Amino acid sequence: MKRAVIGLLGSAVLVGALVTGGALLLRDDPLRPEVADWLRDARHEGADSAAFLYLMGMDAPADQTPEAYGRERLDIYERWYAQHGLADDAQLPDLPGLELSEIPQLCDLGQDGCWESLVAREGELDAWVRDHGLLIGRYNHLLTLDDYQTLTTEGASEPLPKLSPLNRAQQMFGLQIMQRARSGEGEEARRLLAEELVSLRRLLARTDQLVVKVMTSKLIDRNLELQARLYRQGWMPVPQQPAPLNEAERALVKPLQRELLYIATLFQSLPGGKEVPLKERIGMALLVRPNMSLNATFPPFRQVAELSRLEPKDFAREVKAQPRLLPKPTGWRNWMGDRLVGIAGPDFRAYAGRIQDLDAKLRLLALLDDLPAEPSGWAAALAASPVDNPYYPGQPARLEGGNRVCFAGPLEPRPNARCLPLR
Repeated sequence: MKRAVIGLLGSAVLVGALVTGGALLLRDDPLRPEVADWLRDARHEGADSAAFLYLMGMDAPADQTPEAYGRERLDIYERWYAQHGLADDAQLPDLPGLELSEIPQLCDLGQDGCWESLVAREGELDAWVRDHGLLIGRYNHLLTLDDYQTLTTEGASEPLPKLSPLNRAQQMFGLQIMQRARSGEGEEARRLLAEELVSLRRLLARTDQLVVKVMTSKLIDRNLELQARLYRQGWMPVPQQPAPLNEAERALVKPLQRELLYIATLFQSLPGGKEVPLKERIGMALLVRPNMSLNATFPPFRQVAELSRLEPKDFAREVKAQPRLLPKPTGWRNWMGDRLVGIAGPDFRAYAGRIQDLDAKLRLLALLDDLPAEPSGWAAALAASPVDNPYYPGQPARLEGGNRVCFAGPLEPRPNARCLPLR
């Protein structure tokens, strides 16, 4: 009897140890308070945004309004999401949209030779603008909306705003203004481009999606390029001098919060549904700790968020002084989670640098009036100009490629990202 009792006690101790060990094995860490704050701030439950819905429906058929089409598209996703969940990557049904015709001759103003090509196609430009009248009108209306905020529930199949129609619409809007300036309406062209810039900067400050922030920076870049081209061509008076970017326009805090929330939803959905092989589900359950993974992911996000808020001169110093942070391994209990967060993602510092480069381009717009029409006088005028580099105060602009004025910067630029044309 005594041996039986001892045996039972031993078995109970062993079971208790196994249960305790299993609980410790499966235990996740609590979220760091700042991580929880970011995830909370990224959610917009109960919010509404006419601008978001309008951009979601930018490609609506001619007999539909973009806002109503965007609302319908959002409703389709939310119904689908309610049935499929966070991480289901099954095909999301979508609504048919406007077909954008291919225009091989259409180029981006920042490309070498593009301006000359467009100037030589005067008749074709008028036809392109007429064909895109509906899209141009929608773009003009979008610019009047000031409440942009993402409304979709985050998930693997979350639909994105319609950026291709947005990009085409701005290109055609710019060509329309170019044609008006060419025909003698230079004052009106200057006014319209200045108003467009104000609206785009408002969107830049409000957007909480990284892809929309980057696209908006591209649209601003194109606006500044067109202002410079029209002025140096003699078709438009000297551009109005815009203020430098403010912190809300520069900052990537809201877009990065949204990116972190997206990662959180993917981890929360693990180990997956019945369609995932049993072995993988067991591995995920045993070797992935969502909170540990998010805590490890957060420092690189926070680093870029803090860098993005800095003024250019401080950004230039800190982005060189601080090595890029990467998620640190958390240990064997999160073996698979470490590998998931360790998969090489984008260097978000490059996106912060892209926004910062807009400040250089804004500063260059003020420099254009100091430079004569003849190239022989450019070097002397640059040396005498009080307009200096926002990244490196006191450093003048420099000539590049024979017809562009540029500023140096701390990160490798995209072509002409910190330049404006002189002819």
